[in-house]
Amino acid sequence: DTVFATAPEYRTDIAEGKVGKADVIEEIARLYGYDRIPSTRLQAELPPQRSNPAEERDRAVQDILVSMGLQEVISYRLSSPEAEARLYPPDSSREKPEYVELQNPIALEKRVLRRSLLASVLEAMERNVRLRDRLAFFEVGPVFLPNPDQELPDEPARLAIAITGKRHPSDWDTKTSENLDFYDMKGIIEALLVAFHADAYTIGAENHPTFHPGKCAAISIGGDPLGVFGVLHPLVKENYAFLEADIIAADLDLNTLFAHVPESYKAEPLVAFPPVIEDLAIIVPE
Repeated sequence: DTVFATAPEYRTDIAEGKVGKADVIEEIARLYGYDRIPSTRLQAELPPQRSNPAEERDRAVQDILVSMGLQEVISYRLSSPEAEARLYPPDSSREKPEYVELQNPIALEKRVLRRSLLASVLEAMERNVRLRDRLAFFEVGPVFLPNPDQELPDEPARLAIAITGKRHPSDWDTKTSENLDFYDMKGIIEALLVAFHADAYTIGAENHPTFHPGKCAAISIGGDPLGVFGVLHPLVKENYAFLEADIIAADLDLNTLFAHVPESYKAEPLVAFPPVIEDLAIIVPE
């Protein structure tokens, strides 16, 4: 009933303790022959499959934007107040926001938790703007807002988008192309909302220090503010090493979007037999 086994010194893959028991059993099975061991079904029942709605919705946002030709960027959640201050003109009279500060930062430029995704996306675009004629970036992730009423900060989910360059990349049959503009960003956001069946949205003019006056809009859904988008302010653009083409950006609140996504919606089945349309010319008596 009991087997005592000692592994030679050169068999370092056989460990002692509980793991070693499994190693010895594997050795016996290998010598005896795996083909001689009858197969049996799993005795335990499979655990119930539970979904993760937050992760599934983030993945849906990523899939929709990628299908429209955008590229996802993933940046550090650590930042610095100076990096996020580049989102505003130098003469901006705004109050300094509070950050979640690290007690032992690994670097000076990574000493706080970020409050904005847009700053990270614009930094990624700044590093790549000279490599392609057209750039379309987005990032999905949380930001960290200090909450004095609790120990941990709030972590709302945000979506940042930035596009610039040619509307269509240069090709053998397309030598010249117009640059991306405000309405390209508007179309991307509307396509995202339509894909989530969030149709009760409104878009109106807005003034925001990050965006160009007269080229900025706010979007709300069901009366709740969803975010802002528009052409980057010229003074803000000077804070980065961008080219002459306009930078169009958007900063959206995904928590607001997901709160207005219907749990279910009606869908009509596809026609099993598509119609065959023919043009018939028939001669008949008058």
